Amino acid sequence: MKIESGFQLRGHRILKSHFSINEAFDVDKGMEGVHLEPQLALNYEKISDEGDVTVFFLFKIVDKNAPFEINLVLAGDFIVTGEAVENKEALERLVHINCAACLFPFLREYLADITRRGGIPILHLPSMNFVEFYNESIESACKE
Repeated sequence: MKIESGFQLRGHRILKSHFSINEAFDVDKGMEGVHLEPQLALNYEKISDEGDVTVFFLFKIVDKNAPFEINLVLAGDFIVTGEAVENKEALERLVHINCAACLFPFLREYLADITRRGGIPILHLPSMNFVEFYNESIESACKE
């Protein structure tokens, strides 16, 4: 049985990372009463007509009540095959659903690690439904 995929992750890297502790945050109280509102965005750049695509995951938490401030960009290099190479709509769907789901564990791991090393409550991002994330981004783009 041969299993084929429309994409393959070649590698990932952190392009930008800013992390700072909120000195006013009381670590002893923990995360009780703290509601974090992360901003998450996804962009991509088609590097070649042969299917080379770089996907950029942008993650940010900037809130004066949060225990920390973080702003990071995670990039993933993918080789895309099949219909998505020629069809922009298929490529956008593949990037926003499949590529994003492939990169998300690396984002989660990085955030958990950097917050743990900061000596504050560890940030564990919940799982995400990337089909819903994609559909919401389409809806918001249509409203603009």
